Formats: sequence, C-alpha cells, structure tokens
Amino acid sequence: TPIILNIIEDTRRQAVLRSGELYLEGVKEEIARKNLTSEFSPESCEIQSDGNLVCDDVTLTVETSGKRPSSGEITFENGKVTDVNDMVLGDYTLETDDDGNLRIKGESSGGESTSKDTTPPEIESVDVVGGTITVTAHDDGVGKLQYNFGDGKDYVDSATTTVEESGTYNITVKDEAGNVSETWPVIIDLEANCTVTYKPTKPNAPEIKDGLTPVKWNGSTWEVTTENDPEWYNYSKQEWANAVILNDNVNKNKGDTLTVPTSISEATEVKAMLVWIPRYEYRIEGTEEKPGKCGKSKAFPGAIDIQFISKDKTTSDEYYRIHPAFWWDNDSNGNRDAGEELSGLWVGKFETTGSSSAPTILPNSVALVSQTVSQQFTTAQQLKVTGYDSHMAKNSEWGAVAYLSQSMYGKYGNQSYKGANKEVYINNSDDYYTGRSGGTPSASSTSAGTCNYDNINDRGNGTGQCGGGASTTGNITGVYDMSGGAWEYVMGNYNDSKGSSSFTDMPDAKYYDKYTSGSETNACSGGVCYGHALSETSGWYSDSAYFVSSSLPWFIRGGICSNGAAAGVFHFDVDTGEAYPYYSFRVVLVAS
Repeated sequence: TPIILNIIEDTRRQAVLRSGELYLEGVKEEIARKNLTSEFSPESCEIQSDGNLVCDDVTLTVETSGKRPSSGEITFENGKVTDVNDMVLGDYTLETDDDGNLRIKGESSGGESTSKDTTPPEIESVDVVGGTITVTAHDDGVGKLQYNFGDGKDYVDSATTTVEESGTYNITVKDEAGNVSETWPVIIDLEANCTVTYKPTKPNAPEIKDGLTPVKWNGSTWEVTTENDPEWYNYSKQEWANAVILNDNVNKNKGDTLTVPTSISEATEVKAMLVWIPRYEYRIEGTEEKPGKCGKSKAFPGAIDIQFISKDKTTSDEYYRIHPAFWWDNDSNGNRDAGEELSGLWVGKFETTGSSSAPTILPNSVALVSQTVSQQFTTAQQLKVTGYDSHMAKNSEWGAVAYLSQSMYGKYGNQSYKGANKEVYINNSDDYYTGRSGGTPSASSTSAGTCNYDNINDRGNGTGQCGGGASTTGNITGVYDMSGGAWEYVMGNYNDSKGSSSFTDMPDAKYYDKYTSGSETNACSGGVCYGHALSETSGWYSDSAYFVSSSLPWFIRGGICSNGAAAGVFHFDVDTGEAYPYYSFRVVLVAS
C-alpha cells in the first residue's frame, strides 16, 4: 500500500543520510591524519568512483563503515567541511543546506520534499462493456486520482463512466500535483458492440541531423522548435512529428515562425516538409469480409493494431509483424545485417513539387509531374540532406504510412471523425495543387480543390476539418495527398521489368520492392506481401486494386483527383512507368 511504501522509502532515506555522515567523518579523520605529517588544507576535493578523494592532485583513501559515494564535491575552510555538492550514494544525491546539515537533494533537512512531484500517473488498463468505460491506473505518490474520458467533460473522481455515442474517447488520468498521464485512446462502436482498447506504446524519437529542423503548428502557423519540446508530437493524440529542410541561407531559432506557401507561387523559407513515421509492428484482426478491429465490411474497415517498437527489436510479438519498411538493406544483399534496422522514416508531407533539378515538398504548389519513373527516381535523390538517404518512396514505405493512418494513432483514431469520414479525404484539385482537400472522401474534382491543407476548423457532426481531413491524422500534422491529387508512382516493380520507365539498369535492390508474381497472394518470395498495403488491405474503403504484371510493371498509388470513392490510401493501380502529366511521386528520407 502507499503508506507501507512511504515507510520503506523513509527508512532508505535515513540509511543513506547516515552513510553520508559516516563518510564525512572518515574524510575528516583522513585529513587530520594527513596534517600530522605535513600541512594539508585543501579548498575542495572530488569524490572518485571508488569513494576516495582527489584534492589538488593528492589522493586520500577514505575509511567508512557505511556505503561509499561514487561522485560529488566537498569544499573546505581551514580543514573543516563547509559544503557537500552532488554526493551520489546509490539512487540518491546528497548536499548540505544553508546551516551545513547533510540532506537529500531537493528535500528539507527534516526529510520533507521541497520539489514538486513531476511523475505522472500511469493507466494500466481500460475495460469497456457496452458503453461503460472503467479505467485502472496507479500513481507513485499518495493522493487522489481524477479521470477524464475525453467526452467533453472535466476531470471526475470516478474511474467509471458510461457513454451514449459511438466514437473515439481520449482518456487521461491526473494526480493531485496536476501531472497528467499519457493519452489512451478508446474507440467505441455501440451499434456493433465493439471496442478498440489497444494499449498505447511510445514511438521512437525522430532522428534529427544537420539539415533537418523540427517544427510544430502553433495554432496559426508553423514555428521552429527543438527535439526536447514535449509539444512537438503526441502520437496517442494523432499529432505526428514534423520537420523541414530550410532554404539555403535561412537560419531560424526556436520560436521563430516560418514562411510556407499559403497560395500558389508564394515565397517560402522552406524547401521541404516531412513527417516522421516511427518503427512499429502490426496485426490486422477481423475477417476478410470484416477486416480490422471493429470492421463492418471492406468498405468500412476497422482499426489496424500497431505497437511502436525500438530499433533493437527484430523479432515481433506473437500475432504481430514488424513492418518491412523499417529494414533498410544498405548493401542490397538481401540479408538483414547489423546496422540496417531503422527507428523510423521521414516521409514527404506532400507530393513532390518544384523541378527535376530543384525538387521541393510544399503545400499549395503544383505537383511535379510528366516524368518517367527513372526521372522521378533521379529527382528524389536531388533533395540531398547530410546524414540521410533521399529516395523515391517504395511501395512498402507507402504501406507504412497507410497502416499507421488506419490505427488509433492516425485518422481512424481521431475523435473528430465518425463513420465514413474516418477515411482520408480526397485531394480533389485537378490542377494537382498539393495539400488540397475535397472535405469528404469522394468529392468531385475542381481546379483548385475545395479547401487548403490548413483549413482546420472542426465542422462538427463527425466530419472534422475540411483541410486536415485530407491528412493521415485528420489534422495538420499528418501526410497529405495520399488520396487523390495526382497519381503517385512508387518504387514497386514486377520482376525487374523496366517497361517504359527509361531505366537502363534497375537501381540497387534497397531502392525498390520486387514482385515476382502477378498474384497478390504469392508475389513476395512466394507469399503475401505483408505491410505493402496490397492483398492485406485490398478493396478497403472500396479503393481500386490492380496488381503489376510484365506489361504493366510499375505500381501507382492513391488514385487521382477525379477517382472519387475509388481513390484512397489503399488504392493501388499499375502502369508502364511512362511519363504522364498526372503522375507524381513522393520522397522518403532514411538515416544513413
């Protein structure tokens, strides 16, 4: 119980303080012995890892009957201890107070904490029966917990509530010190009597090297932030990490705002915008007729179960598969060698824009089209960033984004969208302006599209944001143009058939997914192409599904602005690799 734990903790504190006092007695005795043979009056001494002291290049061996510290500093005046700073004893750090008394750092000499409790409570489980939600949580401190069920109400004392509407409920728990737990999203479908209660996992931190700058949306514009900003991302709330490549000679500091195009041909300080897709393992529950957790049909699929995992984890949990996009076969030898596992991917936030010699990734710009697959491949490599391999998106990398979107971390889990609106909205601009949205999954095409990517006012009634609804998160932090806009060639090819791609030789194997059969069920080493958003998700949301062959050897993804309901993140079609004025592509960066 908390009371017993506090008694144990107090006993440990007293033992540590006693060891510290015994050590200081040993220090005083050693200095006194030193003074018997020569004058020795150090001003300060450093505690070594073995508990002995080094004072002005003189080593003192300290005898003590208590535990020995492993680091810290002791200052003296006329041979007497005046201050102890950062003396580490086991799990505790000791110091002296203003009166010279030894204490545990951050506490008063009487043992009462002077620092605020900053440890948040932890949700252990969420159980749902019908519409009744019950939360089990714990806190290391003593005091009452309060619960928020994401139902528009404030925190309450009860760990149980009953909801009357289907939807996503973002649950948090708060302690008396005001610390708030991580968000646990719960998706409830009362009509189907089904719930998604997967426990959230922590994503790998985005990999930032020279050339990439973390950014966040401040409510009205993009601003520069830092890697340790807790507001940079929160995948449990469908807020994905964003970063930019700045134009040459543009320097920005934390808090500075960025000029990003809000209309066609507007000036920009940014060359490219990217979104972090953390490494994960996944499973798809349900049946072929009702795929995904709580899926009703292929036209209304359910959630994909995703668990974020570390780069070091190379064996999946039972029933799960590590997504193939997070293996970068650096030497293209087909073997999973050391150092080839990825913690995540940086994916172009929009379809590629700019020109073949100076590609960009920007909103409110015309997608770069009319290139063969080979030309697109070369163009993607022009977006050079130190420490990263910049390349044209592979089919499996497209799949990694699509699956994350259909999880509780993506638009499917966003509480602003219900029913059919959980599907990513179509970019319905037939001028191929990037980041545009039709405001629904199947809106008819118009020249400019219905609204811009930053049109993020919630329209209510489960329809969410007009602009944000076209991203993979249902808000401005996600990936755009994955439904509609221009079709996107990906590096997914039938058996090294070049078609009309203009490749003289196929690139290194790490840069493309090779399909050895024209069948969805055995095209990858004689089996299903897991994670590629092909057979596993074929026909989801009624998206088109056509597989590569020797005559049409290149995959195209997402559909086009005029495809209506047939467009979508799970849409796959095929072509020859030839240049067309309505085919674009996407750039991906992996740490090299």
